Amino acid sequence: MDQPRDYLSELSLSKAPFDANAENQPFFSGAQRQEFVSQAFHFCQFGSGLLLIRSAEDCGRSFVKDRLMLELESSGIGFEDIDVSLLTNQNDVFGRLLSLLAPAQSEAESVGKTLARLRHLIHKSIAEGHRSVVSIDNAHLLSDEALQSLAGLFQGDGLESQAGMKIIFWGGLDVLGRLKPQGRAGLSIHEMQLPPLNRVELKNYIEFRLKSAGWDGRQIFLDADYDTIWNQSRGLPGKINRYAQSALLEKFIAGTRGSLMLRPLVYVLFFSMALAVALIWYLYRDQDQVSQAVGASTINKLDRPVFLSEIVQPEPEPVKLAFDGEYLLSLPEKSYMVQVMASSSQEAVQLFKKRQSNHSRLYLYSTLRSNHNWFVVVEGPHKTKSQARESIDKLPKEQRSLSPWPRMLNDIVKELQ
Repeated sequence: MDQPRDYLSELSLSKAPFDANAENQPFFSGAQRQEFVSQAFHFCQFGSGLLLIRSAEDCGRSFVKDRLMLELESSGIGFEDIDVSLLTNQNDVFGRLLSLLAPAQSEAESVGKTLARLRHLIHKSIAEGHRSVVSIDNAHLLSDEALQSLAGLFQGDGLESQAGMKIIFWGGLDVLGRLKPQGRAGLSIHEMQLPPLNRVELKNYIEFRLKSAGWDGRQIFLDADYDTIWNQSRGLPGKINRYAQSALLEKFIAGTRGSLMLRPLVYVLFFSMALAVALIWYLYRDQDQVSQAVGASTINKLDRPVFLSEIVQPEPEPVKLAFDGEYLLSLPEKSYMVQVMASSSQEAVQLFKKRQSNHSRLYLYSTLRSNHNWFVVVEGPHKTKSQARESIDKLPKEQRSLSPWPRMLNDIVKELQ
């Protein structure tokens, strides 16, 4: 079997348009995202207290954070990022913060002493008029005690100043409730929530990503395609990337572009003729059955035309537990896998898996989505979520371009059919 051609070349694209890596993609300023960054930038310059930015998972937080970092650094304001998900121990966040303010500090200290030193250094930065911003990403992963201790560093006389170090918490939608004790104690908490995209913004976003990859303007997605991606993603950019990329690759690997490209007129005419022949056969078949039932003297006549929309289509039978489902069930339940791609075409995922250099670590399982068969390729297993995330950088380039993401094995097991 011939190897599939490069789908990027086929679509005249210079790179994968829906790569999840923010470093490889320009910032989408639509859907009021630039205004959102401008508000956060204004707080970092003139605000006081603590800034909390909440969002659902896959809402594009990393792109907004990176854009804010660029604008702050271009204005001479230092920006440091601490990702809680990458820390071995939650209390390491205090040591990381201390190393940013006092790089010469090396000896290990208790959490209490570290907090006292941090408070002193924050006072010092305010007195000296230094401006800097520290970003605490995935703050929702911190314990309540660690979260409130961090917030408490900026609470008290002289600490809520326009100068000095500012701190931004980036986290899930539940973080605000966990910080309410600090708010009641007098800490000024400024809260912003990053919303998902609406249906119109989703289309603008997809076209923006395509243009950034060299799209020449030819029609690729129809309105029905945008509706499908909207229903699947609910406007979350991370999910939009995965579903849009999967749609492009699926149609290409399956050997048919469907609604992705305008078909030559000859194929449209052929399909129309085939449909007409099928309809005529269906009508005459029913007439023959009626004639045989009531006798030769009965006139072959239908009471009314029969339309294709009235023909009841049988429900698709779910694929039984197959492929690598049994193997996935045998893995430790706390394992993590990396979802690489998914498609409604069994042939597409099998071809994809077969040609990958790491095919021995790729596993295929089937499930149902919207009452249709859905085939998923995952990589692994991994003992922890952080290990699964780290493995993504080691995947082949084609797989990284599909925006792979870590998943709990328990969630996958629930989907197995």
